[in-house]
Amino acid sequence: MTDHDAEPDEIDLNSSVRHGDDRRIERVVMSERGLDAEGRRRYRFGIIVLAGLGVVMGATGIVFADARTLLFALSGTGLFGAVLLYLLVPERFVTATLARRTYAPLAEVGPLFVEAVGLPDRQVYVPTGDDEVRLVIPAGDTVSVDIDEVASVGVHADDTFEGIVLPTTGNGLLAEFRDRTDTTLATDAEELVVELLDVLVEEFELVEQASSSVSMETGQATIAVEGSCYGPPTTFDHPVTAFLAAGLANGLKTEVALDPPPRAEDGHYVISCRW
Repeated sequence: MTDHDAEPDEIDLNSSVRHGDDRRIERVVMSERGLDAEGRRRYRFGIIVLAGLGVVMGATGIVFADARTLLFALSGTGLFGAVLLYLLVPERFVTATLARRTYAPLAEVGPLFVEAVGLPDRQVYVPTGDDEVRLVIPAGDTVSVDIDEVASVGVHADDTFEGIVLPTTGNGLLAEFRDRTDTTLATDAEELVVELLDVLVEEFELVEQASSSVSMETGQATIAVEGSCYGPPTTFDHPVTAFLAAGLANGLKTEVALDPPPRAEDGHYVISCRW
């Protein structure tokens, strides 16, 4: 075989190697772009959670003078964390571990606050009529709240309703859902739960897996989730449970009582929403 005859084989081999390298580089670039997109989604949720909790603590600090110093300090921490996260990592990947550690300290404040003011450990999500939802901590066993009262954040004590009305993390997530899909929520409970879980897993990636069962007779949705990005969905107004309860309240236009799941060692949590 002459040198001239061998050259085409050598050229073809080098060309194949170059094409293989190009394909590997392309896969790496696509993977990095995917991580960047996931990172942007996760840090946006972190900003929403921190800012929301900062506003909640600030609003409640105005009402309760005895705990004002602590609540204002927590409010400042939440708002500062939201601003810091926005300024420092707008194009960087925010891991699930960072998201959990960012949310965990502030997640402890809600139950302590509810206990301090002497209210039961109940969370009810009530639509306001303007595509928003409020988190209501009622003093009694039942919730019967006028829409105008729910729209007003703060402490309520009158013949109609006694308890606390707070903003919820679910509002920001619902707004993000509307911005991305430009659609309205389903009004049928079974369809709505499927829609919310699809967004939770595929779009927001707040959990790795989710399944559900809906009882139309009793007005209850039982939802099982695994692999929560923000840690166990057992805390006060957790992004996962808040999005589900607020989404149901908004879509069904009714009050939704949330039963957060107990802690589980295997990472499998069962959430109950009743309306």
